[in-house]
This record gives sequence, C-alpha cells and structure tokens, in this order.
Amino acid sequence: MKIRMTINGKSMTATLTDSPTTRDFIALLPLTPVTSHAEAISRCSLRDASSLSDSC
Repeated sequence: MKIRMTINGKSMTATLTDSPTTRDFIALLPLTPVTSHAEAISRCSLRDASSLSDSC
C-alpha cells in the first residue's frame, strides 16, 4: 500500500508493507501530528539506528 505524506508543504509517497502493525497505523489515518512530535521524529530518523535512544 502506498500513502502520501505532506510535511511543511512538501509531499512524498511511502510504501507500506502489509502487516498487523501497518493495518493498525492505517486505521489512525488521517493523522496530523503536532509540530514538536514531527520535529522529534525527524531528528530521530536522521540518526544512525545503532545510536537511537529511548527518547526517540
């Protein structure tokens, strides 16, 4: 399944694999996170996976 996300006016497409977690996520859509949450996600996604902490 493909979804389109728009962040700060920029659109992107993401491909989701079929799984129970994906279906749970899709059930939440449409989703509009608060800015501080989106910023935290962005900071965490830019880090190397081996350095992720519980704060992400």
